[in-house]
Amino acid sequence: GFVNLSAEWAKNEQTVRNPTRPSALAFAETYPNLAPDLPHYPGPVQQWGTPPQDSVKAFINSGIKLDNDDQIYFFANYANIQTNESFNYRLPKTVTDASGNTFSPNPAFNDIYLDPCTSAMTGCPVGGYIQDGHTFNFSSIYPAGFTPRFYGVTQQFFGAVGYKGINRWGINYDLSGTTAQNSLAVSLRDSLNSSLGPLSPTSFYDGKFVQQETNFNFDVSYPWAVPGLASPLSLAAGVEWRDETYLQLLGDQASYASGPYASQPLYTCTAGACTPALDATGHQIAASQSTASNGYGGISAPVDASQVSYAGYLDVEADVIPNLTLGVAGRFEHYASFGSTSLGKFQARFKATDWLALRSTVSTGFHAPTPGQ
Repeated sequence: GFVNLSAEWAKNEQTVRNPTRPSALAFAETYPNLAPDLPHYPGPVQQWGTPPQDSVKAFINSGIKLDNDDQIYFFANYANIQTNESFNYRLPKTVTDASGNTFSPNPAFNDIYLDPCTSAMTGCPVGGYIQDGHTFNFSSIYPAGFTPRFYGVTQQFFGAVGYKGINRWGINYDLSGTTAQNSLAVSLRDSLNSSLGPLSPTSFYDGKFVQQETNFNFDVSYPWAVPGLASPLSLAAGVEWRDETYLQLLGDQASYASGPYASQPLYTCTAGACTPALDATGHQIAASQSTASNGYGGISAPVDASQVSYAGYLDVEADVIPNLTLGVAGRFEHYASFGSTSLGKFQARFKATDWLALRSTVSTGFHAPTPGQ
């Protein structure tokens, strides 16, 4: 028999293919003492290009031949790939450049009012907030703004084991089983959840996506010599059973939370008496903050979906004359969630000369949505 082992480690640094944003240049000119706090200073505040990546991959391929010339085989691979990419820059303050262009701050830097109304206050119901100087602003954490960084860790595994050979009647057979899983765990760094105010973390685990598949297959083929045909009639048939599962796993609560500062109806209070704070049109002012981690919200609802299917096929092909090959195939599939379907295919290949061949195929098809879809 034989065993082949292969392994690979690779590391690629970030490529940057863009200049920095004009708003960041204007900020550095207006607040030179804060310029070193700009993300990726002195480079662009956001990095567009091939993201950095660190990966480890391994592969095994093996087989052993038995005394009857049948073969047992096994192969598998594993991969761990870590990468991250830059989001857009979030400006903390209004700035104007030398040409007179004005850049507005990102809404994540809106003031958050910290004094809530209480039942003891007249005209200020529970759920409202007092419009006063007791506020919080994320510029205390990100004085020069921030650029969220999106991280992903992919893990992949695939393994197959099988038994194949030829029996005494010349029938080729292959019995195999495979299992596989691919997962992606995502997270954010240098971010925030505005609705949590001062309690917001700056790094978030946003959850994990997982796809799993298990297959069992049995295939046979036989070259049947039929008088009158230019080649043996190739007969092939097989059956398959498949189980697919799709999972979405929860992120940190802070990554999807709608915090206490998501919506803040504001009131002005004097000596314990409060009235709604009104804008120029006479409507009550309500400060609002975005929910979930800024840039990419975490998974808030778990998903566990699966589907079992089985199938069988028959394929016939031969050279009916030396330069004309005809083939026909049929397949039946049954999906637990979508019922059954029968598919067919007819193909022809005509060899016109040694350098020119014409081929045509007519077929039907059906693809059931995956559990994830």
